Amino acid sequence: MAVRVSFVTGRADKSGKHNDRNFATEKAGHIDRTRTDENRYWLYGDKEFTHTELQQAGITLEKQEQQFYKDTFAEHLAYQRRRNKENHHRERNAKTTIDNYRKNARSRPEDVILQLGNIKEMIGSDELWKIAKEYREAFEEAYGSHCKIVNMSLHVDEATPHVHMRRVWISDDEIGNKMVAQEKALNALGIERPDIERASGRFNNAKMTFTRAERDLFRGICANHGVELEPDGSRLLSEEEKAFGKHLPIREYKLRKREEGMKHHIDRIARFMSENPTFKGAYKEVIAEAKEKSNDEYVDTVMNLFDQEMAIMASVHSKSQELLIRSLVKAEEEKTKKELLEILRRHTSKETFAKIKAEFDAERISKSKTKETDKHEKTEPKKRRTEEGSEV
Repeated sequence: MAVRVSFVTGRADKSGKHNDRNFATEKAGHIDRTRTDENRYWLYGDKEFTHTELQQAGITLEKQEQQFYKDTFAEHLAYQRRRNKENHHRERNAKTTIDNYRKNARSRPEDVILQLGNIKEMIGSDELWKIAKEYREAFEEAYGSHCKIVNMSLHVDEATPHVHMRRVWISDDEIGNKMVAQEKALNALGIERPDIERASGRFNNAKMTFTRAERDLFRGICANHGVELEPDGSRLLSEEEKAFGKHLPIREYKLRKREEGMKHHIDRIARFMSENPTFKGAYKEVIAEAKEKSNDEYVDTVMNLFDQEMAIMASVHSKSQELLIRSLVKAEEEKTKKELLEILRRHTSKETFAKIKAEFDAERISKSKTKETDKHEKTEPKKRRTEEGSEV
């Protein structure tokens, strides 16, 4: 069966802690901690680690990225501090640091997620890792002069195996120091916007051309590995569509058909999110960032988050629902009860949640009656003895 290619980019994660699991994973319901040791990592300098090896070496991706930024951009920041001083803006130097440069929304690493398939249909993690490493080599050869891959992480401990690839766009400042500059890097690579006859803008820029090229590069490597892929729907044209398009310039026709195809997906997503405000609220920033970049990334991002949410729901239904109900019955504090009910409300349908809550309420009432009965049975003999004593 053919699998769907997911290729999502963003800069939502400014620390990289998610990728090497350097946080309280016990609070992350979508992570299976029994499989975290199967995760793998590649670091700039061609070093590869298992999760255990990374921990034993005392390496975190945050520290590794910090060192990369220090080695690559320290001279540019020193130059910026000198300029601030010369221009009587010494106050800016407090923020002109390696750490701030690495975390800033415009200069932090770009995180790319590579995934083949979903929770129902996927390829093995070993095969995905081979494809990802081969893709990294091809990417370095094609774009490595102005875009460096800092690290890669294979996650096996979530619903669907996927790879996070962190990269940095690099160009030169006015005196030749290395700096983070995506637009200048794309220009240096000779990458043009899709329609050079139209002005550059949100829906016509060099990053769109690059994104299509790197998607094609990744799909080509997948095909070389014998992976059957779902077709790229935006490029399939019926005979009727071809006849309609022959009167338009080819570039304009392709853009129009692509926008029409994407509009269908975007309309469906809009309806889904209007019906599921909790989902929209939980991933508001990530979705907004993807939407700013391109329709492709917006659709892929929402679909991946949806798959992740479905995995959590499956986990709740298959493993956790009974435990949550037991915890609800046993919970003494009102705050704990509300938190548990909120977890169930988020990951079950309205009908299922109503049924569970009704069962919980019935159990709580039954438990309360049992306590009252026990209390009555204990106090009744004492009351009789008191009455008998009074009569005497």
